Amino acid sequence: MRGADLLTTALRSLAGTWGANFELHLVGHSAGSIMLGKLLGNLAQKNLLDVVKSCHLYAPACSVAFANKDYASYPTIMQNLYIDVLSDKRELEDHVAHVYQKSLLYFVSNALDADARTPILGMANVFDPDYVGWDGAAVTAEVLDVWRQAARSSKLKGRITVHNDADVVTRKASNGALEKVEKASHGGFDNNVAMVSQTLQRIVGGKLKLRVDDLVGF
Repeated sequence: MRGADLLTTALRSLAGTWGANFELHLVGHSAGSIMLGKLLGNLAQKNLLDVVKSCHLYAPACSVAFANKDYASYPTIMQNLYIDVLSDKRELEDHVAHVYQKSLLYFVSNALDADARTPILGMANVFDPDYVGWDGAAVTAEVLDVWRQAARSSKLKGRITVHNDADVVTRKASNGALEKVEKASHGGFDNNVAMVSQTLQRIVGGKLKLRVDDLVGF
């Protein structure tokens, strides 16, 4: 039995035990969007999509074509989807191991995918209808149109956050520890204390009893 099957079998057992009190909230960074997309398909096969109460993607590295198939095909998921991305300015200032002088998502789009300049969901330009810099395959325009229609139908615009700050706080000053600030980057995206705190507040529906203070190294 595959890992996803084991996981969804365990989740079905938990859902059966907890009943209406059971909630599943999904959070994925970068390639985590691909793993979660596949998980959603497995959950759908087992009629478990209803237990997914929210899905949060940080700079998702999946293609828009993947998102159309593995996210947009589930209206209830789209209605509870939150996406955080770096602005294009910050993507262009990022680098991959100082070798590739743009963000990892640009690297995936321009060098790793089958078609040059393939739209990757975590790139802010995907959400800009005026951006025309995609080359990609002949179906690129259709792929983007399908995604944007799904986004409009689910009112996703209000749940997309584009981060343009040059620096982010990864550790708040507390208990003698000094505040730590790092340059905004794809790799450090999930170290943003404010962003992770906001995600958790959405999940619990209010103020956190325990604050998120330190995400250095995560």
